[in-house]
Amino acid sequence: MKMGQIKSQVFFALALVVVLFLSSGCVVSKKQMLKEVNSRDLQIHELRTRIADLSEELYEATSKLKRLTEKERELEKLLKEKTEWQEAKEGLMKEMGLLKEEKNNLEKRISELENQISGKEAKIKSLEENLAKIEKSGREAQEAVDKLKAENDKIAKDLADFQVSVKEEKGKLTITMLDKILFDSGKADIKKEALPTLDKLAKILKEHSDREVLIEGHTDTVPISTPLFPSNWELSTRRATTVLQYFVRDQKISPKRFSAAGYGEYKPVTTNSTVEGRSNNRRVEIILLPPNLVWEKEKFQ
Repeated sequence: MKMGQIKSQVFFALALVVVLFLSSGCVVSKKQMLKEVNSRDLQIHELRTRIADLSEELYEATSKLKRLTEKERELEKLLKEKTEWQEAKEGLMKEMGLLKEEKNNLEKRISELENQISGKEAKIKSLEENLAKIEKSGREAQEAVDKLKAENDKIAKDLADFQVSVKEEKGKLTITMLDKILFDSGKADIKKEALPTLDKLAKILKEHSDREVLIEGHTDTVPISTPLFPSNWELSTRRATTVLQYFVRDQKISPKRFSAAGYGEYKPVTTNSTVEGRSNNRRVEIILLPPNLVWEKEKFQ
């Protein structure tokens, strides 16, 4: 019940009491009047008590309404925050999805790079092994070159007191003997005066048994025409093979090590227009090839 309605009922009761009192006049007895007043007082008291109770209930309802209103606001705030959190969660989930995809891509890329690295490491290892082999071969080759040079220098030194000239080129050692030392003019028989030099050469060849030997015969441009030597080709070839036979037959050196060639007048070392030049062109060259070399004729011609 509303407060206005309660007050209206109280005022109505009081007015009714006054009207009854005035209208009764002297007819109504005093006793009855008192009884009526007491009854009205009791009603008024009950109404006031009811008003007090209703006021208290109204206060409690108002307080409760206030609390509910506050809770409603809090709930609305929580709902708003929940919505915001939900949106944030959805954003985070989306971002997590993107990050997961990026992670998968990165893992795939890392795997590819690791495979590439593994392949490159294997290649590097292979290159390092090849480099080590090359360096080893290089060291061995350099050691062989140094050893060969020392051998050639020693041979040249040992021949310093003999009538020969010594020239080193790319590891091969060319020992040149002029024909006036070895042969008479137009002949291919070894002169006795040449034997000490040939014997020294034979000793050197025996000391270096790992080296093959090429013997070349050369002439000047003065033509020759005899039954034995129709041209300088035959003379130069015969002189080369004569020296070869001396080393093989007389000095017992393995024939597998030797090759012989005659070039006639076609590989001069100087001019043939002078006596001295022609003398220098008439020669036999004993060439010691480097060890373990597969000789190719055209390489040294």
